[in-house]
Amino acid sequence: MTTELPKTPPRMAASLCDPLTYAEAHGLHNDFTWLRANLPLSRAEVSGFDPFWVVTKHADIAEISRQNALFHNGDRPTVLTDCASEAFVRKLTGMPHLVRSLVQMDAPDHPKYRALTQQWFTNQSIRKLEERIRAIAKAQVASMIERGGECDFVRDVAVMYPLHVIMEILGVPREDEQRMLMLTQQLFGSQDPELNRSRQVILDMAEMVKQLQAVVAEFSDYFRKLTESRRAGPRRPLATGLGK
Repeated sequence: MTTELPKTPPRMAASLCDPLTYAEAHGLHNDFTWLRANLPLSRAEVSGFDPFWVVTKHADIAEISRQNALFHNGDRPTVLTDCASEAFVRKLTGMPHLVRSLVQMDAPDHPKYRALTQQWFTNQSIRKLEERIRAIAKAQVASMIERGGECDFVRDVAVMYPLHVIMEILGVPREDEQRMLMLTQQLFGSQDPELNRSRQVILDMAEMVKQLQAVVAEFSDYFRKLTESRRAGPRRPLATGLGK
């Protein structure tokens, strides 16, 4: 005998599918608090979306993340997507993803791609980066002090400090960091008129896909040229001091 899981309350289920919910996080936090206490695992049914599971407890999420053979990344979109958008993307790309990156992969591809950079993130390798990352952190604090006691934490710290660190690891010159930030925001904020390439509200799925493809193409072109440049003139790795 099977037991059907309880359904997520309709208002909460609909709220989870509404982007505006995540701009006003107070209500979202209240909903998740209630769900953890009353329905830690439930099934959401919302018009226009395939039914999906709502998992709200850390222990359950951690257990799911460990069962890679049972819970896949590549079969469905990795973010909540309505049926019409998923059908459009499948027709366009032949898969449920506009871009197939590491987070959209399962075995055997995922471990192969992960192995390419895994050595960089061992404890020993990370310790070799500590001195340089501390220097970036100190420079960030100095920049905050120069602002006279006030700053926009999101714009000046939460965005810029991680950006400096990641770009340093990837070998992106400091003068190109703003370009990388812009492209990243355009990629992940394609529906946000403050971030996307057109600076307009995009209602047409085909136009959104067109813009995303342009962003991916620009990323690819940039790193292709950077790779060619590094091959022509290798430099010392970050772990030994980053000679530029």
